[in-house]
Amino acid sequence: MDSSSTHIIPDLNSNDGKVMLAALVSLIVVLSFVLALHVYARWFMGQARRRLRRPTTVVTPMTHLHSQRPQLDGFQIGLGAIDGLDASAIARLPMFMYKSGVNEAGLECAICLSVFEDDEMGRVLPKCQHCFHVECIDMWLQWRSNCPICRAIVASPESSSSSTVVVDISSEVAVAVAVQVSVGTTNTMSGETANSTRAHESSGSLEVQIEMPVDHTSALTEHQVQKISGAVAHNGCSLKRMLSMNRFLFLQMHGRLGVLESALLGSPTGLISSWVEGQCLDEQRQLLLYFKGSLSFFSESGVPVGLSSWELSTDCCRRWEGVECNQIGEVIGLDLSNKSINGTNDGLASLFQLRRLHGLNLSNNNFNSAIPSGFDRLPNLTHLNLSNSGFVGQIPIGISRLARLVSLDLSTIFAGIMNPLKLEDPDLRTLVGNLSELRELRLDGVNVSYNGNEWAQIFSSSLPKLEVLSLSSCSLSGPFDPSLSKLRSLSELWLAQNNFSAEIPEFFGSFSNLTVLHLTNCGLQGKFPQNIFKLPKLKHLHLSLNPMLKGSLPEFSQYNSLQFLILSSTSFSGELPSSIGNLKYLSKLDLFNCHFNGSIPPTVTNLSQLLYLDLSSNSFTGPIPSLSLSKNLTSINLSNNLLSGLIPHFDPGDFKNLVNLYLRNNSLNGSIPSSLFTLPSLKKLDLSFNQIGGSLGEFPVDSLLQLETLDLSSNKLGGAVPLSIFNITSLKVVALSSNQFNGTLEFRKFEALNNISNLDLSGNLLSVSASGVNSALFPQLTTLKLSSCNLKVVPQFLKNQSKLTYLDLSNNNIGGNIPSWMENIGNGSINYLNLSCNSLENPERPFSNGSFRELSVLDLHSNRFQGPIPILPPSASFLDYSKNNLNIIPTSIGSSLSTAIFLSLASNNIHGNLPGSLCQAGNIQVLDLSNNSFSGAIPSCPEGIGGPLRVLNLRRNHLSGTMNAVFREDCALRTIDLSGNRFEGEVSRSLGNCTKLEVLNIGNNHFSGTFPHWLGALSQLRVLVLRSNSFGGPIGIPQPGSTFSMLQIVDISSNKFNGSVPAACFSSWKSMRNDEDETELMAKHQILKYSFFEFSSFYYQDEVTVTRRKWYDEQTDKASLMILSSFGLLRHICREERINVEEIEDDDPDDDKEEEDMAQSGRYCVFCSKLDSSRTRAAHNPKCTCHVSPIFSSL
Repeated sequence: MDSSSTHIIPDLNSNDGKVMLAALVSLIVVLSFVLALHVYARWFMGQARRRLRRPTTVVTPMTHLHSQRPQLDGFQIGLGAIDGLDASAIARLPMFMYKSGVNEAGLECAICLSVFEDDEMGRVLPKCQHCFHVECIDMWLQWRSNCPICRAIVASPESSSSSTVVVDISSEVAVAVAVQVSVGTTNTMSGETANSTRAHESSGSLEVQIEMPVDHTSALTEHQVQKISGAVAHNGCSLKRMLSMNRFLFLQMHGRLGVLESALLGSPTGLISSWVEGQCLDEQRQLLLYFKGSLSFFSESGVPVGLSSWELSTDCCRRWEGVECNQIGEVIGLDLSNKSINGTNDGLASLFQLRRLHGLNLSNNNFNSAIPSGFDRLPNLTHLNLSNSGFVGQIPIGISRLARLVSLDLSTIFAGIMNPLKLEDPDLRTLVGNLSELRELRLDGVNVSYNGNEWAQIFSSSLPKLEVLSLSSCSLSGPFDPSLSKLRSLSELWLAQNNFSAEIPEFFGSFSNLTVLHLTNCGLQGKFPQNIFKLPKLKHLHLSLNPMLKGSLPEFSQYNSLQFLILSSTSFSGELPSSIGNLKYLSKLDLFNCHFNGSIPPTVTNLSQLLYLDLSSNSFTGPIPSLSLSKNLTSINLSNNLLSGLIPHFDPGDFKNLVNLYLRNNSLNGSIPSSLFTLPSLKKLDLSFNQIGGSLGEFPVDSLLQLETLDLSSNKLGGAVPLSIFNITSLKVVALSSNQFNGTLEFRKFEALNNISNLDLSGNLLSVSASGVNSALFPQLTTLKLSSCNLKVVPQFLKNQSKLTYLDLSNNNIGGNIPSWMENIGNGSINYLNLSCNSLENPERPFSNGSFRELSVLDLHSNRFQGPIPILPPSASFLDYSKNNLNIIPTSIGSSLSTAIFLSLASNNIHGNLPGSLCQAGNIQVLDLSNNSFSGAIPSCPEGIGGPLRVLNLRRNHLSGTMNAVFREDCALRTIDLSGNRFEGEVSRSLGNCTKLEVLNIGNNHFSGTFPHWLGALSQLRVLVLRSNSFGGPIGIPQPGSTFSMLQIVDISSNKFNGSVPAACFSSWKSMRNDEDETELMAKHQILKYSFFEFSSFYYQDEVTVTRRKWYDEQTDKASLMILSSFGLLRHICREERINVEEIEDDDPDDDKEEEDMAQSGRYCVFCSKLDSSRTRAAHNPKCTCHVSPIFSSL
């Protein structure tokens, strides 16, 4: 060894070496001892845990006799006979929840000597009214039947019991053992001693058997009570502390066994069995039962409700629906969703004592109250769902303190009212500020009311782990703040039903984990970023109901994950890319009401997972491609396009799941393929409004067992109606109208269709025979349309139709009086009644007051009614009595028109003044009283003329006076026709308030004054008729802003104008020129009509009198110009009869009678004839047609 080593390592023979060696040995010994102690301790604790988990038994006297274990001599413990109540008797005692301010202040439990706290559960003894904690008094009453304070008897014991406790205890070691008392119902054995115990020694531990036959004549002695209390005190644990720890009794034993009497203070459900893993603890059971008792439930169709499995006699952890427990019997999960709860939240506070609760789901109930405070008393809560549970008002601040929340759902979007929940105090920032662990947040329908910068920044700064964000209908506004891009973990983003009024930012395409993007009805604008389509995980894309959102579909790769692509009611346009066939996971494609065009690519047949296809209301052209590979399709809608060609073959093997097929309103031709009637799952078939011809063959009825709707209306089908239709008993809707079906149809055949509710046979060549119909057997209809069916009488079977709401018998040959029983059709709830174009006369007897109370549409025009109005329903919206011979209307008619939108009494014989009560018809939009004999002045309404009124037609009456009526500032009139009356004076300047006016006809009156250039400020005016009045003077040069820029028809003939028409007029009347192409012309200038029912096809078309004999009267006019003919304008009347300028004849201007007789009631076909750019001739569009009837309906 070198010298350096000797300096580092001391000589073991030296003193220093010996000391070091001793220290090293001592250290090794100490470490070994500590290690051995540690190993022993771990082994011992494991053994203890295994003993505690080992299923224990309750030994009855019989099982004791057969015990095979060795006894421990001399060890006996007993408590004597104990007289208590059984569990069911205890459970029947009334309970209460303590509330400070409601209950007695400072209320104290005499057993545990502690004061009641808020939301603690208690029992009241019925005789003495003393109050105790539920846990305390339940323990007491297991062994005593009297009050702990006054000793009053609570109830008589109902049964005896005997129980034996078996406890394993390691010898010589102090250990805490959990014991609970099990109360049985065994019989006391005669000859047994009151108390006997046996102990057996096995494997280093003691097994103690304590047999306790109950003697109803005995009670606990004072000494025994002291021993129990002493045992509790000895372990440093008050009785209150014992109860708060789930009533596990901790016994400390050293050497042989200590006192075990305290082990008898268990729960009423089992001395040992409650310790079995996962078995319900009594305290938890009592809390849940109290909560259940505070609820009310509603049932539907007799289905049992009300948490019926929640019974005292069953284990709440294993048998109760919606309850989940941990290993020691504490409730950690509660799912009460969809449990028909209908009541207040009074009992919810009891749930706040379930301290171990991790998940709480109360969704889809109806608590009808505010969310209670106290959720912060559930510190372990990770999942909270209160969605759609009828909660209203402010969200409590306690929820914001649940720092462990991972999922929070407070959605109320289906609550029936808008924004029932609100976030004001706390606001959104406060609510989520402490919820940094949140991964899912749903606040749909909660009134948040933040703009884009605020709400986005709140989430991006407070919720970095957010994966699901749902804020539909939260009153949010835009624009989208860039801070949203920080939420890199977002997988679902639901923002529907807000008003962002902004573009979708490009950074949405950077959410690489995004699977759902739901932006329906958000006021989105601009162009949609195409990179969003390419997100690799995106499965659901919902952009519908954003009409200002533009875009087109990109080329799709083969690795796209899209399952739902919903773009309906947007402005997406262009052609469908052929690569759409790469969307192999696509199950729903909805492009309804967009602007797509071109042909449907044949690659759509590659969409093998497609379930729902809606391409309706676009401009797709060409044939319908084959969809035979999309074997899962359930619904196809290609309606309202420009598709042509034949309907493709639908093989029943490929389309066995197809339920709905809609091909209406296209240009499909040919015949209906028979394969359509072999689809086994088909329920709705709509081929209406096409050009399908041929005849219908008989259907294979066996294949159409589910068909409910058959709509073949508005085609070119002919022949007889196939008889096999009457064998498809599943049919509910049959529409064969507007075809060429012929022959006689016996109406009684429909008796076989038991489910039919809607039947339309109108507009064919059929002769429908309603004789022989059995009213009792005929199915109850809701809609019946038999227009143009050659009926002679009103069918008698209708009197028993109690569900009928829509009846159309128009354009038949029905004569005679209206049957009196018609007021009872549909049990008086009929909504639509059309008896027009028949020969009907007045009712057999006047209808009773209040009849037709639900009638909304009544059309009686073109019949033979005389005298007063035959039917005046109190709440109708549409009333047409035109073209009859009525001569009286009630002076108070306005009070019956409070809901009327349309009223026509045109072409009758009504005399007298216009009723002033018409001013009370505050909702009327179309008022047509033309072609009558009304006289006097127009009533002066207090608020003036206008408001909702859109059409005022008083032409060809005997009205007189000055035009002193005032048109309101909010006037919305589009048509005013006062022609053919006796008005005089100047035109009211208040007409300038009618800024939407399109037609003004005041011809054939006595108006005077100069040419009303000020009407040129009405930018929508297209027809101006001033003919046959007393206007005079020069026409003059129009003022700036009064250019009549939209004017297309002007008639100023037969007046007293002089001079010439200034060239400035011609240059400003640009709408009369034919300098537009045909497409622009027809798009810009449509036949004048006004739609007055917002959700229907009712519209009103203006009529203007066209005089065949002449265009103007030169001698009366004293003018040097042929005003209209100088425009080269051709008139085209509705009977397709053309009038050329060359055919005009001079006529006697003074023969007014002859002029009136020869005048034809027709229409200026304003948009059929246009001046060419040189204004030398008229260019007539031969494709343009006029319509005869002023009123159209397709309801």
